[in-house]
Amino acid sequence: MSIKEVTDRDIWNRFLSKSQYNTFMQTWEWGDFQEKGLSQRVYRLGLYDEGELAGICLAVEQVSRWGRFVYCPRGPVLDWTSENIAECIQNLTEFFRNKGYFCLRIDPALVEETGQLLIEMMEKQGFRDAATFVQVERAWVLDIKDVDEETLLHNMRKNSRYYLRQAMKSGVTVRFSDGAADLSVLTDMLCEMSARKQFHAIQQAYLQKEFEGMSNGSVVNGVVSPLKVVIAEKKDKPVAAALIMFYGMEASYLHAASNDLNGKLQAPYAIIWESIKKARSLGLERFNFWGVVKDKNYHPGYPGFGYSNFKRGFGGRLEKYVRTKDYVYDIVPYTIQKFQEIYRTKRYKGN
Repeated sequence: MSIKEVTDRDIWNRFLSKSQYNTFMQTWEWGDFQEKGLSQRVYRLGLYDEGELAGICLAVEQVSRWGRFVYCPRGPVLDWTSENIAECIQNLTEFFRNKGYFCLRIDPALVEETGQLLIEMMEKQGFRDAATFVQVERAWVLDIKDVDEETLLHNMRKNSRYYLRQAMKSGVTVRFSDGAADLSVLTDMLCEMSARKQFHAIQQAYLQKEFEGMSNGSVVNGVVSPLKVVIAEKKDKPVAAALIMFYGMEASYLHAASNDLNGKLQAPYAIIWESIKKARSLGLERFNFWGVVKDKNYHPGYPGFGYSNFKRGFGGRLEKYVRTKDYVYDIVPYTIQKFQEIYRTKRYKGN
């Protein structure tokens, strides 16, 4: 086994497209967004078995007050059933040793049900649980492959079907865009909604750079501009919007907002339904709604119940991921960073 940096975009994306873990966060283009948009150092590493590419790892340098560490979002991308997994991971940890980082953080797209043996292997190699999840811990996922629209509608919660029909009867239309002006529609709605509901919205500049990196004509594994702004309108006036990634085997529901204050139009239901239909037309296998609250917190009055209830209403299942793992090179700055992350997590939950 060996490891070296990959310099060919086509080789990288072609390998990723054939993997069952082909998340957009490991695409070449996501690396460009991190590097050119956010000015962060990016590593594109290939793991080779007797000269043949067997895995990839897009890793991004992170700078904190206490030093630097490197993070692999939803990666590395490997055949996690391979006999060479332990050696692949060891090569990865050795690559970043003596480069001035206090830890290597990996975040593979592995669900708990199938990842237990891999967790044990990583722990034997010295990995430990990160203080918190970086990506979503629990995702609500709807399988759409080989499922017709009638069945999808039948599997929805009764009131979700009602709200969808209400949106359609009220004249709400939905369109998909990769235009910067339409992104501004979403970001303006997010700002207004965050002020109205008193929550912290993701920064506009971040969304703009993300959008520039993954849209505007870029072709990723055959999908042109995979990141779309989805806008619901009533008489050409935007009433709701979302940012959805159509990539790999799934559509990912990343951000959403609405200015329909009384909720009469139920436009978000139309956005989801039209996006599911588009994902099916692209041959994708599932619609990933991303985060929902824990089952024990799934009750009225708990923060996050509203959006979780909305997502669950479309049918589907819960998918819980393996905890983010850290390999520590320098324990002192790592420990300080860990306590800071724990504090921020508790503070966020407290709000």
